Amino acid sequence: FCGIFDGHGPHGHLVARKVRDALPLKLLSFLKELWSSATSCDVESKSDSANAAKDGSAEEKSNSMWRDAFLKSFKVMDKELKSHPTLDCFGSGSTAATIVKQGSNLFMGYIGDSRAIMGSRDSNDALLAIQLTVDLKPDLPREAERIKQCKGRVFALQDEPEVSRVWLPFDDAPGLAMA
Repeated sequence: FCGIFDGHGPHGHLVARKVRDALPLKLLSFLKELWSSATSCDVESKSDSANAAKDGSAEEKSNSMWRDAFLKSFKVMDKELKSHPTLDCFGSGSTAATIVKQGSNLFMGYIGDSRAIMGSRDSNDALLAIQLTVDLKPDLPREAERIKQCKGRVFALQDEPEVSRVWLPFDDAPGLAMA
């Protein structure tokens, strides 16, 4: 497991630390739960090879389990942060870029604009940078739509026209430059 957690706002460093300490354990817990559920289902269906083919490859199942575990972990972490008794997350938060290496596979979960880049080699043995994540910025059409559906606003300031920001519905705050 490798994770980068970049806090923002007045208490961002505390939020990032909380996420750093709690998220990996949540991910492991959900993964164990999904793995346990999947293996018990596999035992029941192994007698029928048609079911095995219909259910997809082992790789697809593994990808799906990791995706579900990341999504559940991030959602639970967000809920816990919102209801934390002493951590004010109203104007503070954290990005997260997390990667788990399992065998030769990399599984990623990320939120915000922390970027994951992998170093590789090309056919001439030259170093090659491969961007693994997409920076979740408010000017991405899908992110802008999601923000608007949550009653937020997206616009840039006149003195920074190239930087779209997220704003509250009726207040020019917080002006966050990531989605």
